[in-house]
Amino acid sequence: MSKAKSTTVDKACRLLKEAAGLGPFGLSEMARALDEPVSTVDRLIKTLADHNFLERRGERWRLGPFARAMWAEGVRALRQERQAIENELNKISLEG
Repeated sequence: MSKAKSTTVDKACRLLKEAAGLGPFGLSEMARALDEPVSTVDRLIKTLADHNFLERRGERWRLGPFARAMWAEGVRALRQERQAIENELNKISLEG
């Protein structure tokens, strides 16, 4: 999506994806990563922090408790799917 057509929600989603990959990050670092003005990224970070998607640790930011919980749930679901597939493959190999 072009930057000109990027909505606030698009920017927030991009920020969360970057945060997941970067680990703890600074405001300027994230602004560079997103190619957005520092003021825009500052507003996004503060809004996401208000909703527990991000949290501040000293001078750095990281994924907050809500985002980490969502991540953990996604990992749990993927593990369950993998286990179900492995069980099916084991049944097939035992039958064959």
